[in-house]
Order: sequence, then structure tokens, then C-alpha cells
Amino acid sequence: MKWAVHIFVYSSTNTQLKQLFEEFSDVSSGDLIKLPPMRDIDHEIKILENVTPPSQQPFRISQPELAELKR
Repeated sequence: MKWAVHIFVYSSTNTQLKQLFEEFSDVSSGDLIKLPPMRDIDHEIKILENVTPPSQQPFRISQPELAELKR
């Protein structure tokens, strides 16, 4: 099986990662080393000029949770 990942061993941690990759090499197929084909529909986020992003919370949080985060 060919991999598009190069592992450089600088420490024992990287050696452990290399062993982990080798252990799970059967999980991935060889087709995953290339990009998917181009599609007819492409994702796009249009950004408007001179518009600032909203400065509000993306979601509400309860007061006890907020106090816990601020600690």
C-alpha cells in the first residue's frame, strides 16, 4: 500500500506515531492519496465589501457556564 504521508523521526513521540500509522494501515485504501474529482457545483461564501462581521455570541450560554469559562 502506498501512502502520501512522509514521517520524519525526530523523537520517540514521532516513532510512536509511525508505529500507530503502520498499525492502522489497513483502514485506509490506496485511492485516498488523490483529490476527489471536480464537481459541477462549487461551494462559495460571498463576502460583502465594507461589512463588519457581527460582534455577538454565536450561541447563548448560561450565566454559570459563562462564569466557569471566565475563571
